[in-house]
Amino acid sequence: MTNWFLWLIIGLLILAGGVAAFFNPFAASLTVEQLIAWVFILGGTLQLFGSTREKSMAAYVWELLLSVAFVLLGIALLLNPLEGIVSLTLVLAVLLLASGAAKMWLGLSAWGKRVFWPIVMSGGVSVVLAGMILFAFPNSIEVVLGVLLSIELVVTGLVLILASMFVRYVSDEDYFD
Repeated sequence: MTNWFLWLIIGLLILAGGVAAFFNPFAASLTVEQLIAWVFILGGTLQLFGSTREKSMAAYVWELLLSVAFVLLGIALLLNPLEGIVSLTLVLAVLLLASGAAKMWLGLSAWGKRVFWPIVMSGGVSVVLAGMILFAFPNSIEVVLGVLLSIELVVTGLVLILASMFVRYVSDEDYFD
């Protein structure tokens, strides 16, 4: 027996979390901000311990400064969640804009090939999303991260549910044919 039932349960839980995030995007945005804060704190702490293995003094100092900066950034996000949401939303918009521009540039290099339109369209979607965030700023701040989290959770939950059904009803031999 495969673990299709576990995939189904996890998929249903993730889907439920996505629906809940959709109905309260501000709380979901706060959750994303707090998780990122803890990731910075944990990453900075681990990097701090890892810096003791550096052989050269310059590398050690650099790693020490970086790890302290990560921990301080995480603490700042924990202590100022609303400002953290603003910062993370702006960073997200800039990353979407840069990613979209890069994908469109890459797509242009594939002019005349089958991958041209999908790459350019993907880049266009990223640029449009960045524009939507920036043009709705500051009104979009409170919900953008939560809505994106909601969409991600709903899609991931649905994919896991479908994957569990596929694993449940397809024999192991069909995987390798």
